[in-house]
This record gives sequence, C-alpha cells and structure tokens, in this order.
Amino acid sequence: MWPVCVACGKYGTNLCEECARGVRFATRRVAVCSGVRREAKPLSSGSVGCGGLYYTLFGMYVYSEPLKTLLLRLKYRRDTFLVRTLSWYIYFYLSKDPFLFLLKSINHAFPTIIAIIPPRKESLKKRGFIPNELLLRPVNWENLGFFFYKHIFYPLSDIKPQHTLNAISRAFNLKRAFVLKREFITTILELKSLNISGINLILFDDVVSTGATFYWAFKKLYDLCNYVRIKCNFVGMAFLDNSGGV
Repeated sequence: MWPVCVACGKYGTNLCEECARGVRFATRRVAVCSGVRREAKPLSSGSVGCGGLYYTLFGMYVYSEPLKTLLLRLKYRRDTFLVRTLSWYIYFYLSKDPFLFLLKSINHAFPTIIAIIPPRKESLKKRGFIPNELLLRPVNWENLGFFFYKHIFYPLSDIKPQHTLNAISRAFNLKRAFVLKREFITTILELKSLNISGINLILFDDVVSTGATFYWAFKKLYDLCNYVRIKCNFVGMAFLDNSGGV
C-alpha cells in the first residue's frame, strides 16, 4: 500500500514536498529567570546574576499545519509510522543554524543529558506508548555529544489535561505534578561523587504553549541540583504554539 500525504492526501509519501514547504522554523527563544521572562543570551552572560532558576526555551518549529496534523495523528490516532518524519525535523533543526544558539546555552565542560517531559499516567495507559520518547529515539544523540536518559520523571498523576485549561490554571495544575525517579537522583549523586562540578539538562516536549510545563519540570530539577550542590544548566525544546503566549 502506497503511503499518503497526511496533509493533502496525495500518494507517494507521508508528507509531500509541497506540503512540507509549510513547515516553518520558530524564531522564538525565551530565557526565564525565577519565573520572569527576559531576553535570551548566551550562558556566559545570560545566567549571571539571575539568583534563581534560569533556563532557555527553544521553539523549534511553529506548531501549525502540517506539523500539527502529524503530531495529532501520532498522539490520538496512534499513527506511529509518522515518527520517522517528525524525528527528521528534530534532527534537521539540530543540524542547522538554530542549534548553534542551543550550544551557547550549555557548558561544554559538563556532560549533557537530554530527557523528555513525561506524559499523564492516564494518557500512557490509554495510548500504550510515549510520543515524546518515540520522537527522540531515532536521533543519534551520542553523535551530538548528548546522553539520552529518556525518563527522569514518573508519569504525571492527578492532573487535568493541560490543553483543557487556561494559562493560570495550567500553572497551578502542574505545581506538584513532577516527581523525579530514584534512579535519576542516584545518577546525579554519582556524578557529584566523581567530582563532576556540573551537568547540562535538556528537556523535550512535543508542544509548548504557556511554558508552565517546562517551568515546573525545571523547578524540580533546580531544587535537586541545589540540594546536591551541583551546577545545572537547563534548556527546553518543543514545537511552538504561538497562541499560548510564550
């Protein structure tokens, strides 16, 4: 059976060349200091004097057609054959100029861990797979100098779906939702015992709208790093939904 373009229905590929031209790079790059957004700067100058949680958030592509259809079909129709197409766009982003900005946000003297924002427990039970993990799995992270840790958080429980809430409700919905896995805490303690002074932590989510999910995830990691007394640099990556106000 011939593949069909998910955007226009033409036969031959999952996303035809004409529809692929509609995929747009997102130019938005936001730095957050203690919950307040500010102009994003390289690590050497952007985090100095912040006095709290500091991270840089990268919107890779605009969450619009045809990427929106690809993601929705993966998440809600279980069209896992679309993973390779979506993963290609992630790799393409990292291999082009925008990746240079990301590189300025990490310290190359530290090991770099990339992980995913976890799904809701109810979504995982219903789907049987984790979309964020599938999207990152095909990328060869070792060639990029990253360690793919996959799951550093337990699935989120006792929360409502974020897309059903307004901006204020989204923030409170996730305030106590993130719980770090014991194995990851042990890894950080082991790095500290090896006299490694810091790490880079990159979190990936499929879509960022208001930024509340990234804030509370990084807040949990920030508290851990402070407790262990290890320097942590935080970077977020996602497709950018311009309607959310990030």
